[in-house]
Order: sequence, then structure tokens, then C-alpha cells
Amino acid sequence: MTLEEVKDSLYDTVQKYFEAGTVIWAEHGNTVLLRPYMTMKMNAVSRAAFPIEEEETILRQRAYQCSSILEVNLYTKGKAVTTEEGMTAGCINTAVSGMGRFSNYMESEYITDLLAGHGIAVSLMPPVKDLSFLENENAWLYRAMAEYSVSFVMEADGAYGISCFDVQPDNGSTGKPDSGGGHDGETGSGDGDDTGTDGSGSGSSGSGENTGASGSGSGIVTDSPDAGNTGSLKEQDFSDGGTKEMAGTLIGTIEEVEMTGEYEV
Repeated sequence: MTLEEVKDSLYDTVQKYFEAGTVIWAEHGNTVLLRPYMTMKMNAVSRAAFPIEEEETILRQRAYQCSSILEVNLYTKGKAVTTEEGMTAGCINTAVSGMGRFSNYMESEYITDLLAGHGIAVSLMPPVKDLSFLENENAWLYRAMAEYSVSFVMEADGAYGISCFDVQPDNGSTGKPDSGGGHDGETGSGDGDDTGTDGSGSGSSGSGENTGASGSGSGIVTDSPDAGNTGSLKEQDFSDGGTKEMAGTLIGTIEEVEMTGEYEV
């Protein structure tokens, strides 16, 4: 679950309660709304340093426990008090009592089960604060604020940790990121076209076409459909005898036979 999905679920929950008014996210440029209305704000997200990992899966799956604080403000004119002559003598501050009823709603059995179905837990961090003194430039305008502890689980899988997300709107991507093999590989020696995650060994150059994870040998290397290894692909560098790690997902088991650019699948 992403932070955007958590915020969408929380907004829908608040909007369901406050149908008579308007619910907006705070700190947005907007016109002054007619009261009553509510504002929401998510503070900084804390994430556990060590994830829970699934070991017996094809793709490496991790789950991070995350927490944040949801701040909700209620703005209202209060309840009008009339005299015997039918004149309005003032308004009673109903903001605090209104936030108290809203907190009972957020911690009710129905809403708790509803949010739990989305992997979200919400609880009030008392007390409900009366912030009407911040509205003292106007008459009979009241404001109350409550904070709620929000807990959820952020999931990650694949070599890059983002394979479970279908859309990445912030980086211009229109689909699920490739977890390996779809990015441009490094060009090795020879005239072949490198279309996958490659390991450019120092074997004899050739004009064959590389279609998967391969070295720059003189033939076509294909992937084994039965294997599904995940992790890091080691690119052999025979110029200095060392190896370096390349992030990606290797589909197929490649077993090095000789340091001549030839591999068997």
C-alpha cells in the first residue's frame, strides 16, 4: 500500500461522515469555504528500519510497518442562541463536541473493520483541542482539532522494490517498472544488439543477437523457461579478474563453463 492509497481511504471515510459540509486537504491554495468544513493533513511518515521478508518466493517481497499522524480540523459557526424576541444573541461553540462525535465515528467498530480491510489502523491521540482563539478576528467562528495515529504496511517487491506498483505518476512512467531485463544493457565488444541485461565478458566478439541475460559470446543465448532465479546478476569482467554486481532479475540459470564467452543454459 502506498501513502496515496492510505490518504484516499482516509478521505473517503471522513467524507462519508461529513456529508453536510466540505472536506479538503489542508495547505492547498483555495477560496475561503463556507462553514462548516473540515481539513485533513498527513504529517511525516515513519518507516521501520528492518522489513519483514518473504524468503520462499520467486520475487523478493518485503513489508515495512509505517506510521503517521492525521490532523483533522473542524471549522464551524456553532449553534445559534436566540432570545425570546427571536433575535440571535450569539452562538455556542460546538466545534469540540463535534470533533468528539467524529472521533467516536472513526474508532467505531464499523469504521475500524472497514479501514482494517485496507490495511489501515486509526486511533485518537487525545485530547481534542479547542483552537477557536485562532479565529478571534471574526465573531462566532469556532475551530477544533484532533490528531489520530495512523498505521499501515508499505509493500515492496522485485529487484528495485517497486514492481508491485502499477503506476508511477511522479517519474513519468505509464506502466509497471521492469524489474530487470527490460532496461538498456551495457554494450560489450562485438556487433551484436544488446536488448536485455547483459554481462559483457571478454570472449571472442561475434555478430549474434543477444535476447536475454548473456555474455558477449558468438551465439544466441536464450533463457531457460523452467528456472526463475531472482537477485543480482554478476557481470564477469575478465580484464581485471573481478566481478561487479548488477541490479536486476535474472530469469534462467546461467552456468559458466569456460572463460571464453561460451555459456550453457
